[in-house]
Amino acid sequence: AVVEHRNDLWCTDIIKKYHPETMICIGGAATGVAHGDSRGPLMAIRNNKWYALGSLYAGFFESIPADDLAPVTHGLLWVE
Repeated sequence: AVVEHRNDLWCTDIIKKYHPETMICIGGAATGVAHGDSRGPLMAIRNNKWYALGSLYAGFFESIPADDLAPVTHGLLWVE
């Protein structure tokens, strides 16, 4: 799915346990993650090159247009 990056204030208003230091806020009307997407990647494409930006941490009800992802940097030690 194509999702939008949201600013931290937008997510803080919707998600009470949102921590901008360790989370990336994405979402939009009728887009987002679904059941079973946990630890799935957040990817972006720039100049025909794909980048991993984060992995799914928490999704919320479809009526709440926001999801949280943990940046890839938080898992680098584990990956290495």
